[in-house]
Amino acid sequence: MLANPIETITRRHSTRSYLPKPLEPSVRKELYNFINSMDNGPFNQKIKFQLIEKDIKNKNLLTLNYGMITNHFNYILGVSEKDRLSRMNYGYFLENIVLKATELELATCWIGYFDSSFFSDFALPDGFEIPSIIIIGYPTEKPSLGQRFTRLSVNASKRNEWEKIFFLDNFNTPLIPDQAGIYRQVLEMVRLAPSSGNTQPWRIILNQEKQAFYFF
Repeated sequence: MLANPIETITRRHSTRSYLPKPLEPSVRKELYNFINSMDNGPFNQKIKFQLIEKDIKNKNLLTLNYGMITNHFNYILGVSEKDRLSRMNYGYFLENIVLKATELELATCWIGYFDSSFFSDFALPDGFEIPSIIIIGYPTEKPSLGQRFTRLSVNASKRNEWEKIFFLDNFNTPLIPDQAGIYRQVLEMVRLAPSSGNTQPWRIILNQEKQAFYFF
């Protein structure tokens, strides 16, 4: 169980520079215990994740549109059926793991496009895939100039403001935080949620009459 998910979501960020060291045994054990304790996801599917360490000095993980990622050799991944609901279920679990890692003072980077041959030793049943992986480890105290430029170029810390993604009754009327009532904090967590390239492709409309949210 996550101790304080709201606080953890607000401080988690994507990291691209790691210390070249394995995870401490006690940290690895706690992370394993958390992963194994996760029940079925929102679509009633349970996914088995693995924490993999690869010490490969002559081959690095190739990623697309994630910039330079240094000193990484700890990864979390699992397998999902090749359909939309299974991928959503996978993402739900992976976000929980990311937040638990953050609680343990670990750094993470969520990777959706990568060279799958890097994990060729990971058996994939027919009809299944690895939708995404997490790079995990200890962050460097201060990223290099090149790494800071990479974070800037991929909008690693950027998030849209409320008026860009939340609306009231129609797409012409932005929803302001005070109008969200008891859902204000929940919507703020949605605003901070990770997305590919931090593009935040979702849009949400609150229908006042029906007190219902519509997700696009």
